[in-house]
Amino acid sequence: MTERLRYEEGERIFKVLASAKRLAMLHALDGKEMSVDELTRKLGVRKSNISQHLAILRYARLVKMRKDGTKVYYKVTDPKILDASRIIGNFAKKYHRS
Repeated sequence: MTERLRYEEGERIFKVLASAKRLAMLHALDGKEMSVDELTRKLGVRKSNISQHLAILRYARLVKMRKDGTKVYYKVTDPKILDASRIIGNFAKKYHRS
């Protein structure tokens, strides 16, 4: 992968992560699988909204799904994305202007 393509891929991922709801969903999935219903209860967001955000996260390959009967479970594909999110969050907290 060329340097330019790496930057473009990074841009694509940053755009996906530029949503507080998607970040909250990723962190809710930290180290575990959850269904849409479980995410809905945990985050207090409508089921349709959760599903839309999960579709975006799946398209970006940040989460993957597993079917078990009629239930679908989601989990983070690589926990390093959560490390990156925490680093950015800590940076924002440190340099946030009140």
